[in-house]
Amino acid sequence: MTVQVPPEYAGLGSALTTRQRENAENGAAHRTARRLGALFESIIPHTPLLLATYGQRTSQIVASPGVNPSPNAKQHGPFADYVGADATSIWAAATSGSPSIAVHLLACMLARAFDDPAIATSVLAELVLERQREVQKMANSSLSAAQFAAINAASQQFLREELRQLDVNARAWLRCADAAMIREHTQLQPIVNNIKLPVLGGGASLYSEVISLWKHAMAGFERFLGGEPPFLVASLPEPCVIRLRRLRPKTLSRTPGSSR
Repeated sequence: MTVQVPPEYAGLGSALTTRQRENAENGAAHRTARRLGALFESIIPHTPLLLATYGQRTSQIVASPGVNPSPNAKQHGPFADYVGADATSIWAAATSGSPSIAVHLLACMLARAFDDPAIATSVLAELVLERQREVQKMANSSLSAAQFAAINAASQQFLREELRQLDVNARAWLRCADAAMIREHTQLQPIVNNIKLPVLGGGASLYSEVISLWKHAMAGFERFLGGEPPFLVASLPEPCVIRLRRLRPKTLSRTPGSSR
């Protein structure tokens, strides 16, 4: 099931290859995005400016011929479906709803924080498992529509391979975005590297730390885009990524198979 795509993301659809679009709208990428969006929806902050701006920027990036050349069957042969920017995860999220876009941003934060895909996937697996437990505890209380959707998602199994592919797609997109915004990305790094952050408290769980950083990053950027100073510099995405690097998941040593 797909939802109406926000207008800011409309340019993405036409930039995808046939294979990418099919996966994003009807395949595994779409199913994963939709279920994760439902699972986390009720705890995601309201950030319409952030999501709209992100859509505009992603559409701008995929419109760049240098980053996303048009696939040509004669020129690229059997590899035509694999040429250009891979925005599969974004289109899968955009066709699943705003909560799924927020989860895509979470996957990008984790991919940026952890060079090792196995660690990022393990963090995702732990987040899913803990969120499922959290949702199941409130199953007998008075529930909103979003919470009903979360309970339904909490009862389903998320395979580790699905979460690994989410990380793969996020990394593919970040490589394209970095290439398109290389000057801005290079200028930002010295600023980020000089930000002094307090050490994280050792008593909190990985789940609570990551969710808190994700929410703070989104809310901080929303305030920034709205013309307000962020509550803290540390609330912006890049400092939050630095904090994430200090965390390690319990699920890293688990046998691949499922998030449970």
